[in-house]
Amino acid sequence: MQDAGLVCSLKANYPNFKLDTEFSVRKGELVCIIGPSGCGKSTTLSILSGLLDGDTGTSIILDGNDITHLAPEKRQVALVFQDYAIFPQMNVQDNIAYPLKLQKVPRKERTAKISAWLDLVSLSGFQKRKPSQLSGGERQRVALARALASQPKLLLLDEPLSALDTKLRRHLREEIRRIHDETGVTMVYVTHDQEEAMAIADRIIVMNQGHIEQMGDPEELYHHPQTLFTATFMGDGTTMPYSIIAETLKSEGNSYVRFAPKQGEQVIFFRPEQVTVQDDSDLPFPEYLPHLEFQDAKLVSCIFQGAVFEAVFQWHTYRIGAIVKKRPKQDYATLGVRLVDIRQFLDGEAIR
Repeated sequence: MQDAGLVCSLKANYPNFKLDTEFSVRKGELVCIIGPSGCGKSTTLSILSGLLDGDTGTSIILDGNDITHLAPEKRQVALVFQDYAIFPQMNVQDNIAYPLKLQKVPRKERTAKISAWLDLVSLSGFQKRKPSQLSGGERQRVALARALASQPKLLLLDEPLSALDTKLRRHLREEIRRIHDETGVTMVYVTHDQEEAMAIADRIIVMNQGHIEQMGDPEELYHHPQTLFTATFMGDGTTMPYSIIAETLKSEGNSYVRFAPKQGEQVIFFRPEQVTVQDDSDLPFPEYLPHLEFQDAKLVSCIFQGAVFEAVFQWHTYRIGAIVKKRPKQDYATLGVRLVDIRQFLDGEAIR
């Protein structure tokens, strides 16, 4: 890949797990890896950092240099852990100074660099505090500053915000994105939170059972998933058998619409924001383009989310999620989704 900061092929075999994946990260890019527990996210970071050895076939090229067999301290790769891993006996200043001392940076220069890193992570004035005197978010920023102080070519972050509350997570992910943009360091960021990944990543890698399902920018993965796994993992949606189209299709005057079942497990998928809800039986359904129509769907739940409501309806044996601006007034409604908004999958793979 042109301007590649990281080009890797990672192999690992364990009794109940196999990692076999290849990907590239452009220099200065922030890439998020997401996937369910046990899919290989943390193993990927461990091999990249040198904490684990990859099996035969593993190759790690960083800024044009082969670091596959280098010791961790020689890779110019820094890793920020979920539990921060800062030294509890050291104050903030000494924690950040640690990698600088290893690099034999002179004291005067160290002091200036520490001040600059503290300013970057918005912790100026915290030099003398011990980790026990800091909040979780502050400790995480100290860990980030210490990692950056080692001047890595690649910064790895392993679910760095998962132990924090929702409001603080949102604030710190914005801070991490800001720090990335100001430093230009190449970052690989592991998270299980799809919203977090979509908020900060240039591109996202979706992993499943040790391999990559899809890699692309957040919009591409959300709106054009190549697999059913990616579609369901990247956000909420409804999955139904393709045969449901014959039962629910409304396409008056549109003879070009064809029902074309294929051999295999063929399903349709659509997002809740693509569902139209009509809960006034005295009014016609407000859709004239070809669409699927689910009549007499029972409202099961409706959760207020501030700007919108997240509603769930029961239609026959299926549950259909919908995003609505107002709480439905009736217990039953007609739901509809345009054909152009439906994604089709055959045996888990997208059909164009």
